Amino acid sequence: MPTIFPRSLIGTPEPPATRPKPGAVRYLLGHFTGVGLPLTSRYRSAADADVIADARTVAQFGISSNRPWEYNWIIGLNGWVFVQAGEYLSAHCLNFNAQSKAVLFLNAIGVPLTPAQIDAFRELRHDLVLRGELHPDHHADPHYMYRTTGCPGAEIATPPGSKWNSPTGQGQLGQLRSELLRPWTPPAPPPATVDPPVEPDPAPILEEDDMKPRMWRHADYQNVFLIGSGPAINVTPELAKSYANEGVDIIVERHPQMLKGCMHQAGLDETDLLPWPA
Repeated sequence: MPTIFPRSLIGTPEPPATRPKPGAVRYLLGHFTGVGLPLTSRYRSAADADVIADARTVAQFGISSNRPWEYNWIIGLNGWVFVQAGEYLSAHCLNFNAQSKAVLFLNAIGVPLTPAQIDAFRELRHDLVLRGELHPDHHADPHYMYRTTGCPGAEIATPPGSKWNSPTGQGQLGQLRSELLRPWTPPAPPPATVDPPVEPDPAPILEEDDMKPRMWRHADYQNVFLIGSGPAINVTPELAKSYANEGVDIIVERHPQMLKGCMHQAGLDETDLLPWPA
């Protein structure tokens, strides 16, 4: 989802609850500011502070001209999206407002689209379809297709072509720039990380004079292991008694790492541990 700021940030008032919401319309029209030097030096900077100031200028002009919700969304040169009318009815194209919604690009005459604007527009279209504000089979067109105008300019659309039988009775054929019309493809999620298996710590290495066979048991469990003559072996209580009768010593201690090592060597896991009865 692109970075979308509320209308309050740019000074646009909240629409009244009675204002219509057109829903999933089939047309999304592209507009631009239509001004440039020497009239204004605005709409040329992608700096965040300048983009916010430009969006506020558009919002204030809409309020002063009695069209506070002229466009549905505004896209700055840095790719930020600002809500103006949003899901409510806008006032951007005479006799076609109920059938369409509008995006204003904050570009002065002669200022090309930025990659951030292109990505924001593509992602916004994708998001609006998911939110039920655009029909899945909608058209994204230049303003001039439905009104006699040069908007949105050569930087955002192809030059207007021949007249056609538009729903409004006005307009010329053409299209938005092809890079704006590519469907949005959500980025692939990062690959899942898999933690490497944790090998249990081996049993402590005994010194040479301690390498004779002996038995070992953790103080909290009944399991007995024969150690000192190779990998640890889990022995039954009967066999442990037999070894004890033959003089094999047994070591009893609380040594968690020793227990893990013996269990690993004997092929046991925690479900095989036999705690003493409470």
